[in-house]
Amino acid sequence: MSTKVQRMLTFRDHYKRVKNVTEVDSHKLALFAQEMGWELPKPKEPIELLATLFSRAIGEEVRIDKKTKRPYKASLAILHRQG
Repeated sequence: MSTKVQRMLTFRDHYKRVKNVTEVDSHKLALFAQEMGWELPKPKEPIELLATLFSRAIGEEVRIDKKTKRPYKASLAILHRQG
């Protein structure tokens, strides 16, 4: 688990203790974190969001191998040796 994730989970536990709750609403948690000085992430530009959506769609494309009839990811790189 990454340090950032661990830090966020620790903060979630702190939030639960301070607010005396057992269930966490992520929006309320984010607002509380902002109040406590957490830096808000910079929003992506619309073109970056669209590029991310295209990238995810391309990564999900599945084709069927003609010989084996097994599915495979269409966007996987294939290495060719030259020389």
